[in-house]
Amino acid sequence: MKRSLLILAFFGICVGSLLSMCSLEAQAVLPPKPTLKFNSQGTFKIVMFSDVQDKFPINPQTIEAMNNILDFEKPEFVILVGDNCTGAIGSAEEFNLYVQQMVEPMEKRGIPWAHVYGNHDEDHVEKTGLTKELQQGIYESFPHCLSQRGPEEVEGVGNFVLPVYSSDGSKEVFAIWGLDSNAYLEDNNSWYGGRLENDAILENGLQGSHNYDFIKFSQIRWYWDTSVEMEKKWGYKIPGILFTHIPLPEHRLIVMNPEPTGIIGEKNEDVCNSPINGGLFAAILQRGDIKGIFVGHDHVNDFVGNYCGIKLGYDANIGFGTYGLEGEDKDRLRGARVFRINERTPQAIETWMRYASEFDKNKSSELLSSLLVIAHRGASGYLPEHTLESYAMAYALGADYIEQDVVLTKDKVFICLHDIYLEPTTNVEELYPERKREDGHWYAADFTLEEVKKLRVHERSKADGTPYFPERFPVNYSMFEVPTFEEAIQLIQGLNKSTGKNIGIYPEFKQPSWHEKEKLEGGEKILLDILQKYGYTEKKSGVFVQCFEPEALQKMRFELGTELPLIQLIGSGEEKDAQMLTSEGLEEIASYADGIGILKDYIENNPELVSLMREKGLLVHAWTFRKDAVPEKYPSYEKELEQLCRECNIDGLFTDFPDIVIKFLER
Repeated sequence: MKRSLLILAFFGICVGSLLSMCSLEAQAVLPPKPTLKFNSQGTFKIVMFSDVQDKFPINPQTIEAMNNILDFEKPEFVILVGDNCTGAIGSAEEFNLYVQQMVEPMEKRGIPWAHVYGNHDEDHVEKTGLTKELQQGIYESFPHCLSQRGPEEVEGVGNFVLPVYSSDGSKEVFAIWGLDSNAYLEDNNSWYGGRLENDAILENGLQGSHNYDFIKFSQIRWYWDTSVEMEKKWGYKIPGILFTHIPLPEHRLIVMNPEPTGIIGEKNEDVCNSPINGGLFAAILQRGDIKGIFVGHDHVNDFVGNYCGIKLGYDANIGFGTYGLEGEDKDRLRGARVFRINERTPQAIETWMRYASEFDKNKSSELLSSLLVIAHRGASGYLPEHTLESYAMAYALGADYIEQDVVLTKDKVFICLHDIYLEPTTNVEELYPERKREDGHWYAADFTLEEVKKLRVHERSKADGTPYFPERFPVNYSMFEVPTFEEAIQLIQGLNKSTGKNIGIYPEFKQPSWHEKEKLEGGEKILLDILQKYGYTEKKSGVFVQCFEPEALQKMRFELGTELPLIQLIGSGEEKDAQMLTSEGLEEIASYADGIGILKDYIENNPELVSLMREKGLLVHAWTFRKDAVPEKYPSYEKELEQLCRECNIDGLFTDFPDIVIKFLER
C-alpha cells in the first residue's frame, strides 16, 4: 500500500510539474499583469473570500454567492485567504479544474486577485503531488492573478506585497500584503528535534491550545526589510493591510478584551491561533505602516476590533461545501469581508461583511423582514417629535433605528430639533418674544442650552398655531422638553442594556454650512466626537450619519477619517437632485457615502432609480411614510407600503408610524 502511494505521489508530481510548466509557458504570452490603482473617485475596494474549502466541482451556492457579491460591491481587487481547497481533490488535473472554477468569478469580470495558503491547501498532496510550490505556478498562470511565490529563502510560499497606486498612477498610496501562515507545528520537527506540538501546547496556555503553525522570523524580517525599502523609495511609509490565514494570538487577545478594543461582529467558535507567538504583530506595530490584519480559518467568526491602532478581524467563510453554524443557521454567515480605502486617508480602512443571504431573490418575505424600520424623529405620529418620550415609544414599538435631527445651540451643544429655528415645535414665542430675528424666526443658534431647557415642546404647528396633522397629539398639551443629542443616546443605550436589544441611532446634522456662517464652526467634528464617546466608531456600531450637504459628509469621511456609514440625503427639490441621481452623480456619492436617503416620491415615480443606486453599491433608505399623509394615487397606506417595500425593494424606510410598517412587513 505504501509503495502504491509513493508511485501515485510521484505520478502526481510529474503531472503537476507539467501543468505548472504549461502554465508558465502560457503566462509568457499573456499580456502584462494588471496594475492596482485607486479609481477615478479616489477609492479602492477589496473583497476578501476565505475558506472556499471544497472538492471538485465546487458547491454551486459558493460560486453564486461570489458572483452576487462581486456584482454588488464591484471591487478593484479580490483576495482568497487560504484553505482554498481540501484533501478531497483527487488528482492534479482535478486540482487545475478546481482552481479554474474558483477564480472564474474574478477572471470573467477582469478583476485582479491574489491568494494566500491555509493549513488545508496541501491536504491533497498524496493524491495530486501538488505541493504549494507547484500549485503556485497554476495560480499565477491566470491573467488577473497577482499572487507571487515570494523569495525562496523566506519560509512559506506566497509571501508578497502589492502596490496600489494613486488614481493618476503617479505614486504608491497603499500596499496589500500576503503572508503564508504555514500549517501545523509538527511541520517544524526537523529543526525542533522532537514533537513541537507536545511541548508548545500547555494546559494553561494563554494563547490557544491548537497545533497550528505560526509566521516565522524569516517572513517577519522580509516584511520589515521590504517595508523599509518602500519607505526609502517613496520618502514616506506606505499604509497597508495584511492578509494571512491562521489568526494571530492578538486576535484572541481582543476577544478577551471586547470593550477597550471595540469588538463588533460575531464569535461563534474558538480563535484557533498557534500557541507560539512569532512576533509579527509587534513588528507591524513598531513599523507603523500596516493598519489591518485579517484572517480566515475559523469559519463562523466575523468579528473585528482595534488593538493599538491596528484593526484585527475575521472574514466568515464563503464556502457552502464546508462547516458553518449549527442547524437552520448553518449558512447565515457565509459571505465576504469588504474593505474600502480612500486615497486621501489611506490609513483609515473601512470594513464590513456582505452576506450571501442578502442576495436570495427567492425569499421576498425574508428580504422584507430585513428592511430597516427607521423611526422618523421618534414615534412622531403619536407623540411630539424629537422628545425623549417619542424616542422611547419608537423603541417600544420595535423600530430598528431612531432618528435624531441635530442643531447647535449658541454654546455649541447639539440638541435634537428638526429645524434650525425653534417656533414650529416649542413655546419660544411666549418665553422669549423679543428674541426673534428680522425674518420672524427664533433660531436655536441664538440660545444657550440653559435657555433652551426652559422651553416646552408641543406638536408641530403652523404659524397660526394650527397643527400640521390635526389627528395627532394635541398642540396645547405641552409637557415635553428639548433633549440634547447625548440625552437621546443615553436613553437608547440605556434601553439597549435593560432590554438586551441593539437599536441604532440615525442622526442628521442640519444645515452645516449655515452653522459655519453663524460662527458655529466644527460641527462635524463635534458630532463625531460625541459618537465616539458613546462607542460608535465602526461600520456596524449601530449608527448611520446623514446630511443633505455633500461637503459635510466628505469632510467627515476624508478630513476627519470616520469609518461610520454615511448617508447622502436627496430630496430638497433643488436642481442638484437631478444631477446627483445621474449615473455620474451616484458614482461621486459612492466615493464618500454608503447610501442614499431619498424622498420616497422620487422612487415611487421612478422605481428604476433603486437599481441604479444599487449598481453603485449604495444602500437605499426612503423617507417619509405617514399613514395620515398618503398620496392620492394610493387607495390605502398598505398599497403605498406594497410599492415601497416589495416592488421598489428598498433597504430602509423612515416612518412616523414604526408599528404600522412593522405589522405590514410581518404580514
